[in-house]
Amino acid sequence: MVQPPRRRRDRGRPDGHRSLPWILEENRGRTVADVRHGEAASFERLLAAIERATDDELFGQDPQPWLNGSVAETVEGDSTRHYPDHVPHLA
Repeated sequence: MVQPPRRRRDRGRPDGHRSLPWILEENRGRTVADVRHGEAASFERLLAAIERATDDELFGQDPQPWLNGSVAETVEGDSTRHYPDHVPHLA
């Protein structure tokens, strides 16, 4: 079974956008290499979880009460469909 994300008390909305200031403060001193390493490790954990999941867990509608849609839709929405939102921050 896919587990809900760990939450911080100050996160706010489930999508986490209200938490961006604490994320910035928590990571401000990291090097680019450290950030990239952390992102790669996070992606590997996500990939491993997806590979362990059953088709019903990935593609079933609302398999978890904290999701709004399937796990596959959530992963796509929080990754490939969400990345363009951050491109302006990289310029």
